[in-house]
Amino acid sequence: MNTRFDILQRITISRTGLSFNSHELRITDNGSRALVLYNRGENRPREESLTVGYDGRCHVGCNGIYEWDTSTWKKTFEWDSCGKIMLDESTANKGNLTELCSRDWDYVHLNSIDKTSDGNLLVSCRHCDAIYKISYDTGDIIWRLGGVKNDFSMADDFIFTRQHNIRYLGENRTHTIVSMLDNATGEDEQPPSYPFSRGLILALDERSDPMTAAIVQQYDHPDGDNHHSIKRGNLQVLENGNILMGWSERARITEHTPDGTIVMEAKLQPVWLGTYRSYKFAFAGFPSQRPRAAGEASDADVEGGAQTTMYASWNGATEVAECESALST
Repeated sequence: MNTRFDILQRITISRTGLSFNSHELRITDNGSRALVLYNRGENRPREESLTVGYDGRCHVGCNGIYEWDTSTWKKTFEWDSCGKIMLDESTANKGNLTELCSRDWDYVHLNSIDKTSDGNLLVSCRHCDAIYKISYDTGDIIWRLGGVKNDFSMADDFIFTRQHNIRYLGENRTHTIVSMLDNATGEDEQPPSYPFSRGLILALDERSDPMTAAIVQQYDHPDGDNHHSIKRGNLQVLENGNILMGWSERARITEHTPDGTIVMEAKLQPVWLGTYRSYKFAFAGFPSQRPRAAGEASDADVEGGAQTTMYASWNGATEVAECESALST
């Protein structure tokens, strides 16, 4: 879409037997590649099911990754969690395994992807409480950060759970820098792993033995202890170095200076509203469509004249603060 919200191109990327997973659409490689997620069902073998205590074939929901060339929309990469991430890596198995395995057990729940400078992929697996680095060349798992098969020594024994929005930020001579939202709890019965949800900037040393992970900076939930984003959310590094946190519930957002100080906070009032992610960009919208208007007649006023209240909405008109109109009767 352009700044007038006209659709310039519509792409169909679904395939038979697969369903689009709307958690991620990540444009990489200077706009030449697009990463998306997909879902499919599969019966896992009895031998693998036994590792989680289920005596039989377990039907699970596999998540996969497609990469597309944005000039031709031909597939350039494919990866599938089934056969790569085993059932015993899932932490979303608290419950009746017979019930879980009789339907599409959401054992991985991939929710974000990014690409590193070496061309490999970082994938957030929410229901494994882990980040996976995947080889672009072979599809093999290079390492796991967090989860039950963690490959890293975690400084100060920190952990994260039910995370969202893994992002590769860069690297220096010794460390790779990544960011994420640590939800620290979810919608299941898993107890919180931290007193509140938080944004994390992490430094990963992939060259040491063992590999190490440390928190560089933390951005706390504005309400502090016992406040969690149980689902969704994100962390965005802004051009000026500030951090924008999307907390999901009530579309709440906070902007922080690099040291964590909150300099802006906003939220929508209705408690049932939420957002998956929140972003801040220098963007101006000039919609092609005209404003929508509706009128409501009311009873006559004290002078016997009729009153009409007009309501107007111009969705996407970012430069318009208010509208004035002249009405004739």
